Amino acid sequence: MKHLATMGVFVETAMDEYGRNGLTTTLAIKRYNDAWPCITGCTLPAINALPAWLKKNDYQSPTDGRDCPFTLGFKTKYPFFEFLNGKNPNYPDLGAQFNNLMSAYHQGRPSWMDGNFYPVETLIEGAKTGEEDVFIVDVGGNKGHDLEEFISKWPNTPGRLILQDQPHVLKDIKSLNPAIKPMVHDFYQEQPIKGARVYFLHSVLHDWNDETCQKILSQLVAAMIPGYSKLLINENVVPNTGAHWQATSLDLIMMVDLAAKERTEQQWHQVIEPVGLKITKIWTLLDSAESLIECELA
Repeated sequence: MKHLATMGVFVETAMDEYGRNGLTTTLAIKRYNDAWPCITGCTLPAINALPAWLKKNDYQSPTDGRDCPFTLGFKTKYPFFEFLNGKNPNYPDLGAQFNNLMSAYHQGRPSWMDGNFYPVETLIEGAKTGEEDVFIVDVGGNKGHDLEEFISKWPNTPGRLILQDQPHVLKDIKSLNPAIKPMVHDFYQEQPIKGARVYFLHSVLHDWNDETCQKILSQLVAAMIPGYSKLLINENVVPNTGAHWQATSLDLIMMVDLAAKERTEQQWHQVIEPVGLKITKIWTLLDSAESLIECELA
């Protein structure tokens, strides 16, 4: 307890007497305390396996999620997401813990939906207002935390809000704003919602190598309307110098767990442009690790 108090987990109120603080209170809520076993359970064996994997592979960065420090550390043939979702009898809770971690991942960070980050009103002003028109498709949107935030900040947005993810993710949703419609969808397959105003990806592409990212993006390109649809990618854009510690540490996690990476601006151009998109602007706030990459059809 003395050590935990020095680390700020508890408040030392007297000799051998302790009280809770904000961190302690947060750790009592499952949505947040799941982050600790998830991060350690998903990541530490892979981190520990990194030196051996690099030595075995001539110190080249991994590019295949079926052969990376994660598969070596966990002694499995299954890549990260398959392992989390049913291929791990010895780790039955990791999938649910990961979904809770993702639902809390963005909290405390600057949000692109705020007026000082990105001009959301320009999206609304040009949007179609028909009953069947879709405003946002959140692709791989987990439990809908981004759309929940969006509708709370922009309640008069025209059109429908669509949340897409795998069935095992959507079934764990306990409650959802009635304005948000969940839809089971595999982002490798044809995008069923055509001509939406916005297609949105939050922390999706950093999970995959360049080739896989382009497969995901190509499905969205085929659904977009020239001059109307936009693709918004909410990700880290690592600067060439002076990178944020959150981006660099997450880059290591992506490498060991998924054979993927955080990307620089140049690397984002290399991924995005070959599929028929152009980056119109990258929006970043000072002291923010995340950016919003705005794209249109080329």
